[in-house]
Amino acid sequence: MTKVKDSRKIIKQFAIIVGGGTFGTKALMYFARKKYKIIVIDINPKCKSSAYVKKIVKITGNDINILLDQLDLSPILVIGDAPYIIARMFQRNIVPAFIVPTAPFHVAARICEEYLKLNKFNVIYEANPVEYLCEMIASKWYVRKSINYGIVIISRIPFTTKCPSTTCKAYICPITGRNINIPLYSELEEHLEKLTNLGYINDYIVIKSILLNSEIGCISPLPLLLFLSRIKRNIIIAIATSGKCHGVVNFFRIN
Repeated sequence: MTKVKDSRKIIKQFAIIVGGGTFGTKALMYFARKKYKIIVIDINPKCKSSAYVKKIVKITGNDINILLDQLDLSPILVIGDAPYIIARMFQRNIVPAFIVPTAPFHVAARICEEYLKLNKFNVIYEANPVEYLCEMIASKWYVRKSINYGIVIISRIPFTTKCPSTTCKAYICPITGRNINIPLYSELEEHLEKLTNLGYINDYIVIKSILLNSEIGCISPLPLLLFLSRIKRNIIIAIATSGKCHGVVNFFRIN
């Protein structure tokens, strides 16, 4: 696999938005005001973002270079499977400055899964670390899990509760009254490091969610690419995306 050494492969002023619904459209408007080149990817050609783009393209993996040539026509709505398309773009060293995950799945983990499969790895959802992580955190946070899909969803507030402020800078949670001085992504790194030391996983990454404004979060793809560059066979990995108070972790066995 190609190793990523620095940020020179990143195309500046370029954002990929996964999902063309309400929040994807808000992200499109945000980056349009910043004069970014923008690609929105959705499986629905009539998604909300379709009314705000200059071009709609249905794409397969072999059309990636053609898509790059059309970036000057952006914003572009691409119809297709976002994780697979982004993984193919990574293979061609087409790397945006930001990825905005608004779809109802763990975008970073799905990109990782597709990228590894394209590079001839066998990727299997891993169940065992799910239980061990839940045992560590169940008394502190609100947790949902799926053994079948090797996933843990974490929140500092009940899942049925809406946080009054997505840009909260308080040290005490206004919902639970608990101390939130340490961001969830930092605590999650500590727990995944413990799982590594105990031998339940071999490697992990916690990707920090970046708030662009009160409604739009994004991730930088470079840490994920650097992580992918060191993946080997016959290991168990964890891929997490987390903000200050909410996060998600996927576990995979890589063969």
